Amino acid sequence: RTFTYSDNVMRKIALLMFFLLITFAVTAQENKVTGRVMDQFGLPIQDVIVSMFSADSINLGVILTAEDGAFELLGAIIPCTLHFDHISCESQRKECTTFDVGDIILKASVNELEKARVTAYKPIVKIEDAALRYDLQQLAANTTATNVYEAISKLPGVDEEGGSFQLAGAGEVTIIINGKPSRMSAEQLETLLSSMPIDRIQNADVMYSAPPQYNVRGAVINLVLSRSMDNTYSGEIRGDFSHRRNPSWGTGASFAVTNPKWSADAVYRYIDETSTQISDITSIHTVDGTTNTINQYEDITGRSRGHIIRAAFDYTPKENQLLSVAYNGQIVPNSWVRSASEGSFVESLSDKDLNINTHIISLRYKAPTGLDLGADYTSYTTNTIGRLENEYSNGNISSFDVKSGQDISRINVYADMKHSFNGKWALTYGMKGLWAQDKDYQLYNSIIGDVNTFDTDSKVTEWNAELYAGAEINLSRGSLSASISGEYNNWNGEERFTVYPQANFFWMFNQNHIIQANFSSDKTYPPYWMLQNSISHVDGYTEVHGNA
Repeated sequence: RTFTYSDNVMRKIALLMFFLLITFAVTAQENKVTGRVMDQFGLPIQDVIVSMFSADSINLGVILTAEDGAFELLGAIIPCTLHFDHISCESQRKECTTFDVGDIILKASVNELEKARVTAYKPIVKIEDAALRYDLQQLAANTTATNVYEAISKLPGVDEEGGSFQLAGAGEVTIIINGKPSRMSAEQLETLLSSMPIDRIQNADVMYSAPPQYNVRGAVINLVLSRSMDNTYSGEIRGDFSHRRNPSWGTGASFAVTNPKWSADAVYRYIDETSTQISDITSIHTVDGTTNTINQYEDITGRSRGHIIRAAFDYTPKENQLLSVAYNGQIVPNSWVRSASEGSFVESLSDKDLNINTHIISLRYKAPTGLDLGADYTSYTTNTIGRLENEYSNGNISSFDVKSGQDISRINVYADMKHSFNGKWALTYGMKGLWAQDKDYQLYNSIIGDVNTFDTDSKVTEWNAELYAGAEINLSRGSLSASISGEYNNWNGEERFTVYPQANFFWMFNQNHIIQANFSSDKTYPPYWMLQNSISHVDGYTEVHGNA
């Protein structure tokens, strides 16, 4: 049989189906699961992943909890299963039989790791810039050193003897700061380094043969000061007392302030030192075939009271740029030396009063291009007034007064340039010049008897100019450097030309085995006083002669 539906019936069926779909959609939208996720302290947890699954494990939806921990999943079919996941909480599963699940409490997850040890190794020494670069802080960490002066003696091969440092295989070593000589006396340098804490030193570079850009020949220890990137303040008050045969004491203070762009430091020390020296001389003289033996015993006591002063300011406007000025002074207005000598030849009494003044001003500018310019001026003066009384074994008596002094002015200038290539090669060249003038006088006034000496009043002028060029290369485990310097010296019109070759080679097999080869050359000029035609009397028997 065939059934035929009218258009009216078809329209009724379509309308019914439409209403059924609308009813299903509205019902599905109203079937939503809601709730809130909290922690164990009652605080909401945001960004918890909430997943909804049907009874046959079909994923019905996923949502993240809001800032207040609330969530709302549409299209829910009850019963269903909810999964809660968060990176800092323990996962949780909940079976839902109602559309409102209320508050869900998640516990914080605790992930306990096994013990872990991080080990780092910082080498104590490495080869860099033709030097053995030591980490002075690390080297002195397990020693009794409390300041830089004491820490230097802890460097391998370095010993302190009588206020100066000796380097094994090289003899006396010069201490420089930030790559340039300090121009300070040994006593001033000891005072400065003794008042400086070890953490002020970034590293200590030991060079058995210093390249010419350091303006020092021979063995050198270069102390590179560290720069703080914070505002720091430090100060120290110091006092010391020693007693050997006579008491000596000193006191002083130091202060330093730094910030990322500049630093300033000042050091003051007052000294009151008493020294004693004993001389026992036996001399055998043969005159006209007759042998004469002379025994002399001398006891010398001296006392020195004075002031040591240092002030320095460094300004670093940008990286690798430096402007610095420094003053170093030693003022000793009240010193004396007394000596008594007795023996088979003469009995003598000597009395000397003297004062000493040293002033050094240094300027330096270092540019980012590698140019390093500097100058320093030194003024040294000393004046002595003394009397010597002699009573000889043959009955003769002599007595005289002596007045002497020395005035030295010296100016040093230098210009150094360094070009680096690929961090391995470097070319260095530069010049330095010196002008110095020395004035010496010694005047005698005879009181009793004849004096076998004469007055002197002289002036010495010295000019010195030097040009140099060198090259450096950093190897995989070492370095190689070489240079040559040409020097012109004019001493009171007497000209000298000298060439100084220099070379360094370092190779490090490991931290405990380093091979090095050094070549250096130097010329030593005698002190100015030795170039004067003068005589200084220690007592009635011993004299010191200049060798001009």
